[in-house]
Amino acid sequence: NNFSIIPNKTFRLAPPPALNDIELKLAYLLGFCNGDGCVHFAKNEMLYIKFYSSSIEVLKWIKELFDSLDLPTPRAKKGNPISDISHSETCKSLSFSGMQAVYFYELAKKIPVPVLKRKWEQPRIEEYIKRIKQEKPEWFPETIEQVMSRNNINFSKIFPTSV
Repeated sequence: NNFSIIPNKTFRLAPPPALNDIELKLAYLLGFCNGDGCVHFAKNEMLYIKFYSSSIEVLKWIKELFDSLDLPTPRAKKGNPISDISHSETCKSLSFSGMQAVYFYELAKKIPVPVLKRKWEQPRIEEYIKRIKQEKPEWFPETIEQVMSRNNINFSKIFPTSV
């Protein structure tokens, strides 16, 4: 009930109705990406985090949550406008890229829940983040800890013991 996990969810999934804590919302988002998402490092050295769903409502919920974090970006444009949700006959997708994806990747590593290592422990991405932080420190006006503090994210209040 809390996480909106239902039979035949592909076409019936709705945003989780009972999640009020940002920490639970982020844990849900991470789990959603583990199941119906993609963490991709492109040849142009751009990090993409993509979410797939047949439900436009779920993708709007994800976008609103992502936007509420107000992740730093070196450009004026924040994420993709909701009209940029990609459509196919049965599936829709929403992607975030660049520094917003980097910040979310770092945030995802702080969420104390089980993850798919093939998505969240990619040496190429780790090396890219380390290198880009050294080469372009102006792209990182905040640390991930500062982003968490600004958004009142404290995983220990929801997840008192590490998984």
